[in-house]
Amino acid sequence: MEKNKFFPPELQELKDRWPWPIVTRNDLPKFSAGLIRNPKSIRNADSKGVGIKGGFRVGRNVAYKVDAVIEYMADKFKTITVSYTHLRAHETSQDL
Repeated sequence: MEKNKFFPPELQELKDRWPWPIVTRNDLPKFSAGLIRNPKSIRNADSKGVGIKGGFRVGRNVAYKVDAVIEYMADKFKTITVSYTHLRAHETSQDL
């Protein structure tokens, strides 16, 4: 991984809150606050060579360095814009 690579603040916050230097594949939903919902999708991506880099096994568990998970998520990260009218429409429908 490159030094000084920019991570979106939302992903940096996930990294800062995680207490360990590694994340098991089964803990990815918890680590990612639900952004990675199914560890099996990562298993499939790993088998195709497009998953999280540097995974390693400990017994039956697969784990990744936190930085590798964040880098994987950053590569998939997209910022979307939502119009003020769209936000107001949701606010109005919830207030009914």
